[in-house]
Amino acid sequence: MQIHLSQHGPAVHRHRTQILHPETLHSSRAFVQRKAFSGGDSSSSVAGRRVQQAAAAASSAAIDDEDLMQFPDRWKWYEAKFSADDMPDWNPGRFISSTQQAPHWKLVTFEAEISRQRVPLRNAYKAAGQMAVVRVNGGEARHLHVASPPHPESLNTEALFLCKGDIFAGETKTQKEPTSVMAEVQVLVNSKEAPEVYNMGPDDLISVGPFQGTGLDLRSGGVLAAFR
Repeated sequence: MQIHLSQHGPAVHRHRTQILHPETLHSSRAFVQRKAFSGGDSSSSVAGRRVQQAAAAASSAAIDDEDLMQFPDRWKWYEAKFSADDMPDWNPGRFISSTQQAPHWKLVTFEAEISRQRVPLRNAYKAAGQMAVVRVNGGEARHLHVASPPHPESLNTEALFLCKGDIFAGETKTQKEPTSVMAEVQVLVNSKEAPEVYNMGPDDLISVGPFQGTGLDLRSGGVLAAFR
């Protein structure tokens, strides 16, 4: 069986005849039937494949352990913080000595933590005139007058160096325990105001809290007027 097809081109006016072989015609019909049965490239099937691809991509991203953006509060990794900002406000001290200065008054000397890696600047002893806060054997917090001057920054040289995260040549950067720097503090104690501190000895446990107050304002006051 032979079928004659007529085709008129736009520029060719003569009649052309194309002869299709029966096997070719049969295969063409089969292809059209298979395409119709499978739905072809309809918009619904294309949309379905796209939804499947998006779901697969989302599931693969959800289990991607190497994607650092998935960690909650990741911005806190780069947040600038003051040194020792998360350290406790109270640190253990050590009793050294006490001397009688006047009736009911003693000068008590003890060691306190001053490392900038353990004591934040807001809690440190920075200016003369600040009050020390002390507890003896877990008792009541006592506010005491400090008789010794603020400690020089030279005692904190190593601690301040380590606060920057710097390392020495040939050293591997690893997690280290905060550096401890102990220094002496002297306080005047009245036997009626703080009896447990007044009677404190070597066997008592002492805790030192944040130093209170801003201290004496020697810059704007009249104390330095004679030296201007």
